[in-house]
Amino acid sequence: MRSTHFNRINGVAATLTLAAAVLACDGRDTPRPRQVATAAPVTRPASAVPVSNVDTVEIPEPSVPANVTYSDAEAVYHAGRYADAAEMFGTYTTSHPQNGWGHYMLGLSAWKAGDPERAVAALERTIELDSTNVKARTNLGRVLIEQGRAEEALAHIEVARTLEPQSPSVLRVMGNALSELGRAEDALVAYREALTIDPEDAWSMNNYALQLIRLGRFEEALPPLARAVELKPASALFQNNLGIALERTGDLVSAAAAYEGALTADSSHERARISLARVQQRMTGEEVASTDLGALAIAFISEVESWRMPAMEALGVR
Repeated sequence: MRSTHFNRINGVAATLTLAAAVLACDGRDTPRPRQVATAAPVTRPASAVPVSNVDTVEIPEPSVPANVTYSDAEAVYHAGRYADAAEMFGTYTTSHPQNGWGHYMLGLSAWKAGDPERAVAALERTIELDSTNVKARTNLGRVLIEQGRAEEALAHIEVARTLEPQSPSVLRVMGNALSELGRAEDALVAYREALTIDPEDAWSMNNYALQLIRLGRFEEALPPLARAVELKPASALFQNNLGIALERTGDLVSAAAAYEGALTADSSHERARISLARVQQRMTGEEVASTDLGALAIAFISEVESWRMPAMEALGVR
């Protein structure tokens, strides 16, 4: 009889153990309802309550440390974590409101993180603190152009140019603003001036050529694009623009190669993919490449040199 009683006790214990295991493995947020025991409840000390039955609230750690240093935020920016960098520089500028470079880096971070309004505000604050900050004015110009505010951008760039008349990046952004305002010839002049200062400024070459493409001057666009791609063959943008110029001048074979180059540099470049498919559909298989891009690149080097000579003479440089 004692054996039977002992077995019953073991059976009840096993049942309770199984029930506890089922409750502990329950992945739902809401605990499963339990049957109320008919026996009088037994009071247990709080420490004896199973951890699995205690509702806990996780307190998230702040994403940005309270004491952010400039170098910490800058390291995050250079790691390409622009949204995080924007938050860190936001915290930094709150505790260092008079540090213009903190606001400047906040502006760049916000711009690259896709927050142009915050970028504009931060860059404008930088200029309030230091009206001679050319980088702030130049990058504010870039953001404003992207927002369709080219007139405002040009005003800042013109000030930047008076401060640094020999800056290729200032002249390049000036060309971008003028292009957006429909002043095509003035834009071309600005890009040429940038190239007289830096003959290997591939971005000015690309922008110069893009302006020519917009004007329908496709043959003229080929030399600067050939040279830009020679300098930066891994630029999908340059390769794609070269493809456009080649296609519009009738060299489908070279155009297809340029579009393929764009896709090699960036397999997600949708415009290059569509253009390549269009060109391949037009090709009969009898076409041959008719454009010597190497010769065109050399020709453009000479052309830039011809622009530089008068400019250097005007500055008294020989």
